[in-house]
Amino acid sequence: MSASEAEALNDAAAMLDAQRGVAQSGDAGLNPAASAAAGADRGRVAPQPDPKP
Repeated sequence: MSASEAEALNDAAAMLDAQRGVAQSGDAGLNPAASAAAGADRGRVAPQPDPKP
């Protein structure tokens, strides 16, 4: 999942939470699933090109 896809999903979840009146503690902008996904994405390392012989 790309960062923009994760952001779009987080925005949609935040909008649904706001419509339903769900209160969140901690970081008001991130739901728990989005926070976990963002943390996993931050730790990911881009693949390196194969060394040339």
